[in-house]
Amino acid sequence: MKQLWIFIVLFFAIPAVHAQEKKEMRFKITYLAATVLYIDGGRDHHLSMDDTLRVERNGKTLGTIKVTAVSRQSSAAVTLTQAVPFVVGDAAVILK
Repeated sequence: MKQLWIFIVLFFAIPAVHAQEKKEMRFKITYLAATVLYIDGGRDHHLSMDDTLRVERNGKTLGTIKVTAVSRQSSAAVTLTQAVPFVVGDAAVILK
């Protein structure tokens, strides 16, 4: 009976632990406008409205952006924080 109990606990615990792992997803800034920027990730990449991403260049964090609109393959975002101006090609990173 004890072995059955251990099996049941492990059977349900292992998938739950695995499901909690987060994956870093990286996108690129593809276009900059006056008040909005665009990235090359969208709904097909599991991005959602109000997601917050950090912007990086050469491994250094430059600021954060917030997704305001999502299509299948791209998203629009606004700047939340910015240490230096973003440029096309900067990475937008999220853990999800």
